[in-house]
Order: sequence, then C-alpha cells, then structure tokens
Amino acid sequence: MKKVLLIGAVVVAAAVVAAPKLGSARFDQQLKLVVDKINQTPGYKATLISHQSGWFSADSSIELGLDLAQIARFNQSDLLAALPALSVTSHLHTQFGPLLFNDKAALGWYSTQLTIAGEQLRDKLTWDANRPLLSIEYAAAFGDAFYMQDSIAPFSFKDDLEEIQLSFSGYQGQGSWIGRDLSYQGLAEKMDISLPEDEIHIGNIGLATTADVNLAELMSRHGYDAKTSVSVDYIDTFQLQLEKFLLAFESQVNKSNDTSAVSMSLSLDKATYMASALSNLALNFSLENIDNAFVKDYVKFIEQLSGNTDPAQMQQQLAQFVMPKLPQLLGKSPRVQLSLSGNLPQGSLIANVDTSVVNTDSSLSPAQLIDEQFWLQHLKAQLHAKADEDVATLIAGLVLKQQLASSSQFAEMPAEQQQQLINGQSGLMLQQLLQQGMLTQEEGTFSISASLEDGIANLNGLPIPL
Repeated sequence: MKKVLLIGAVVVAAAVVAAPKLGSARFDQQLKLVVDKINQTPGYKATLISHQSGWFSADSSIELGLDLAQIARFNQSDLLAALPALSVTSHLHTQFGPLLFNDKAALGWYSTQLTIAGEQLRDKLTWDANRPLLSIEYAAAFGDAFYMQDSIAPFSFKDDLEEIQLSFSGYQGQGSWIGRDLSYQGLAEKMDISLPEDEIHIGNIGLATTADVNLAELMSRHGYDAKTSVSVDYIDTFQLQLEKFLLAFESQVNKSNDTSAVSMSLSLDKATYMASALSNLALNFSLENIDNAFVKDYVKFIEQLSGNTDPAQMQQQLAQFVMPKLPQLLGKSPRVQLSLSGNLPQGSLIANVDTSVVNTDSSLSPAQLIDEQFWLQHLKAQLHAKADEDVATLIAGLVLKQQLASSSQFAEMPAEQQQQLINGQSGLMLQQLLQQGMLTQEEGTFSISASLEDGIANLNGLPIPL
C-alpha cells in the first residue's frame, strides 16, 4: 500500500513539474500564431520585442501597430489616410500550469495577463496612476477551454482650451471559449462629452458576442456562425434623445450548399429630435445564399488592394474581379430582404422588400449578364408597404422637396413659403398616384404592393407591361 502511495506521489509530482513545460510550449505556439496572423492582415503589425521564458512563467513585450492608409476601406478617405501610423507596446506576463490561481480556471495550461500601460497618452488622458489603461487576463484551462476578462480604466480628457471635455466610466468585459462555444459580454456604464455648443450623455453601452467557431476558423476570418450586438440605454443631447438602441449582426454558414447568410437589425424604442418623436423603430436587412468560395476570393482580393489609393484604379480592379465571378455568385440564388417599421406622430409605417436571383447556374455568359431580358426572367422581387395618410403625406412632401431642390426659383423662396408650397402639393401628388393605380387607399391608409416573377410584373393586383 505504501508503495502504491509512493508511486502515486511520484507521478503527481512529475506531472506538476512537467506540466509547466507543456504549457510553455502551448503558449509559445499560440503566441507565434497570433503574431503571424496579425502581420498577414493589411494595415496591422505585431513585433515581438522581447520574450523571456522560465520554467514556471514568461514575460513578453509586443509592439502593435496600425496604419489606416494601408487598409483598402479606409485609404480612400483623405482624413483617415492622413492619420499617422499608431503603435503601442503591450506587456504579457504568463504563468504556466497546472496551478493557475485564476478565479475562472484553477487548473490549466497557462494564464496570461496582458497590459497596455498607455503612458504615452497621459499628456492627453487622465486616469489612475497606479493602473494600466488596458488590461486583459486570459486563461487556457484543460479540456480545450479558455476564459477572458478585460477592462479599460476610467479616464477623462480635456483639450488645451478646455472647450472639449470627455469623461468615460471605464469598461469591463468577460468571456469564455469552451470547445467551439465562444461567448463574451462587456459593459461601459456611461460616457459624457462636453462640446462648445452641445453636451452628449451616453448610458450603459453593452457589447455581446456568441459564436460557433474554432481558432483556425476565427483567425482565417472566413464564415462561421456568430451573433454580435451593441446596445445603448440612452443617448441624450440638446436636440436629440434616443432610448433603448440595439444594433445586432448575425452570420450563418450552410455547409450543405457551401453558402453563408448575414443579417443586420436595428431597433429603437424612442427617438426625439427637437419637437418630433419616433417610436418602435425596427430596421432589418439580410443577405442570404452567398457563395462561400466567392467570399474567400473577395477577402484575398481586398487584402491585395491594400496600399492602392487611386479610386479610379480600385474601381477598375473591382470590376475586373467581380465580373468573371458573377456566374459563380448568382448560381447560388442570392437573396436580399429588407423591412422597416415605426411610429411617427403622424401615424405608422411598414415596408418590406424581398428580392432574389433564381433559376441560374455558373455557366452564365457575359452576354447574358448585360441582357435586360435575362434579368427580367431571373429576378424575383416583392414589395409591400403601407402608411397612415398623414405619414404618406409627409413622405410625399419629402419627395417633392427633393425634386424641387434643383429649382433656383424654389431656392429663393423663404422657408415658410417653401413649406406652404410643399404642403399644398403633397395631397395632390397622392391623389394623382391613386388615380394612376400606383397607390391604393383604404380607411385612411395608403399602400402599395408590387412583384416581379418569371418576367411578369404586377402592381396592386394588376399586371403591368415591361
């Protein structure tokens, strides 16, 4: 019995002594993977400045850089492209397992504390002298499980003339990644901004993310199932007030036909601008049946555009990339859906659009793609919208104002006279649309219903020639 206990003690001791070396190797491998992937991303740079590793712990320093001028989606903006390249140094202290002394993972491979002191920003920002600006704690537990906690210190800012002031309450977040199940939530309680002619108060800024993904898929930036949302309890300025704002993004991958779907939704309980109010706003957009092979090629193409600042040349290169791949993209029958609803003081508005490309394949020829009849035969679309009478009148007035904007005679009118003209013509415009069959009216509600399928168009129940 004593011999068995002795053997067991030796095995446990050996495991405790050997485990830190295994954790060290695992950490070094993942650190190299992350650094290499950052350097493969246009505009971003990571340099391992130092790395001192012992048996039970390691200390590393990484310089992180960002140059917006090297990112295709930013370098067309003169303002963003003119910003200097940014760099910041992060310090990582890593403790190797099996004992991590972490409140989320007591046992595991390693636990890393990443800090960005931000000392070079202290001439601009003010925060607690005894803490870093950014801190992230990351633990790799046994069983393919990871846990993270991060925080941004509360800080304040004043410009040299004290005309612009900002106060930020700080940010705290935490998440886990167990197998393929990734989850993260974060919250900043408030941000207050004082400007020469306005004040902005923002409360309870929340971030939430869930995903079904492994490390390789995440680093590749290719499709996987994920949901991300940003929520704000309130935004308050002198003229604009928003309550319960929510912006959500979702992506899904359909492995059976190798396509992806992405969607965006926006909701708002209430918005008040001066004397006008909007409530129960909901805007939803989705794009379905996106060919995954096209997406992968597009990501590579955008990365290759990095550094090109000539808009005309970029437009030409984009056309040269897209046109040969359109048959591949359209062959999966991509679909776009859009819906909008909300309540105005004048009444309610609801609109839905559903459009898709149908009955095509990857053998499409360039001649077909520029043939109007081809698109009429292979586009399927539906539009349904209705609005209370006062809302329809308001929309008609906005359309009229846009149409009259180019008239010098209208531009010379006083604002009150312009509004009188628009008010007088809006009702007439709606009546004309009713007489032409473009709109229908029932019990104070104006509506429109249109469709296109198999080359046949329909408007409010009546076929129309094309």
